[in-house]
Amino acid sequence: FESDNDPSASSATPFTTLVISNATIIGPIQNAGDVINSLYKRGANFKKNTQQNIHNSVIIGFPSGIMIDGSGCEGNADAGTLEVKNTILAGHTNNFEVAAGSTWDISSWFNTAGFGNSTLATSGDVMLKNPYNYSNPDLRPETGSPVLGAASFTDDDVSTGFTNVTYAGAFDGNVNWAACWTNWDPQNTDYSTPISGSITATTASFTYPSGSASLTITFENTSEGADEYFWDFGVSGIDTDTSTLETPTYTFPDTASYEVILIAAGCSADTTTLNVFAGTVAINDIDFIQSLAIYPNPAQNELNIQMFAGQNADATIQITDITGRVVAEKNSVVVHSGENSIKLDVSDLSNGMYMLNIFSETDKQSMKVIINK
Repeated sequence: FESDNDPSASSATPFTTLVISNATIIGPIQNAGDVINSLYKRGANFKKNTQQNIHNSVIIGFPSGIMIDGSGCEGNADAGTLEVKNTILAGHTNNFEVAAGSTWDISSWFNTAGFGNSTLATSGDVMLKNPYNYSNPDLRPETGSPVLGAASFTDDDVSTGFTNVTYAGAFDGNVNWAACWTNWDPQNTDYSTPISGSITATTASFTYPSGSASLTITFENTSEGADEYFWDFGVSGIDTDTSTLETPTYTFPDTASYEVILIAAGCSADTTTLNVFAGTVAINDIDFIQSLAIYPNPAQNELNIQMFAGQNADATIQITDITGRVVAEKNSVVVHSGENSIKLDVSDLSNGMYMLNIFSETDKQSMKVIINK
């Protein structure tokens, strides 16, 4: 950035006043000691009484990170009409610069409590995927990057008009939106002929073979406009139930219903969620209930019933104790062809083993239920 007010740095209005959020600026210094062209100077230079604001941005690898140039800009910074907030400086020879002879404390201003700014020693500390591949850079943050979760949109100048995201810089950890249309080699590109291009919106979707009694499920990825994927198989208590494969196979630990999440990323990103019945009881000789799963089991106050029905029907759901006495019942339950999710209140039941019975006019299916509060 270089931002000026008028040539004489006067206080005449209107001032140069702009607000920038979520910029990623990559300078030439990848590693300390890199020899660079002497024309490279500063990542951001505020001068001539400007009132520019920068929020939620990342400035990397310059001889100077930020320069506040002149008493006018210093006064604007003190008055809060020139701001840098929730911004990361990394890998600069010097993070800060002021005009020759100035004693203004730019470091204390930048590090003001509540500004949310930070400095990092090296360019690599920002943890971007591949920022120095000049022919095809990837500026998305890696998992654990300090830019993730660094943004704030509470200030008045960014509270409206901007898309509120959680990350600093121009990219989140999923979508490389530049991959669809950006040309990184202008020196060698012939622009005399228009280049065709399009941005296809990404749609996330998947299916799985329902009705299988196996805990191991291979998912069919039916997403469109995507080339990267992230799966979360919804197993609580562990953080290894993920995959980045296009069509993963996963073995679930128990017979239950799991909330499986797929994030598909291309020129945009989309997320879809599906309740997956793993290890369900397969019923091949009836038309109504084709698969059935219950969770949690043991249950406490509420029992979730997931079933795949072969046809529409009215059903009765009962829970009986070990003597066969009905202790909970739900009548005239409308079951639709396909997947169904039903909740049953079991908060009045005592600890012990029960039977869940589901009836239609022609079919019945039963499963054991444990209540443990």
